[in-house]
Amino acid sequence: CQKPRTTFLVRWPSSSRGS
Repeated sequence: CQKPRTTFLVRWPSSSRGS
């Protein structure tokens, strides 16, 4: 089962990534 990458991105906003 491959989950969409969008979900993983939505879970952690760019702010948390800091990149």
